[in-house]
Amino acid sequence: MSVAAANAPPTLLFQDAQGAPLAGVILFQTQASEDRHSDGSGLTPTVHVMDQVQRQFVPDLLLVAAGDRVSFPNSDSIRHHVYSFSPTRADFNALVEALQLAMDDHQISISAQNRLLALLAPMHAEIVNR
Repeated sequence: MSVAAANAPPTLLFQDAQGAPLAGVILFQTQASEDRHSDGSGLTPTVHVMDQVQRQFVPDLLLVAAGDRVSFPNSDSIRHHVYSFSPTRADFNALVEALQLAMDDHQISISAQNRLLALLAPMHAEIVNR
């Protein structure tokens, strides 16, 4: 075996049960001693960037480990909206909906509800990470 072949990264082929190649497979490797997350373990989170360039997300795929942070700059000259449909966002949305129903049941005015929800919104990260 040549030195180049011995130092070459391995080639992996992911196949389904019928042996057909799988598209879009991601292999994520971590090391046991990796110091990355500040979730009470004393590890530092990584900040990832998902930009918007020429009306496209860049990169088109972003792997983010639990506890990491994501920045969403906008390099375009137009405004974009980014929505998260992750379970934590869904859980937060369910909390807001349940709170609104409870406030409706107690006949709390819409303006008072909006003021309370405006105070709750900045606490999103604290609520979904606990």
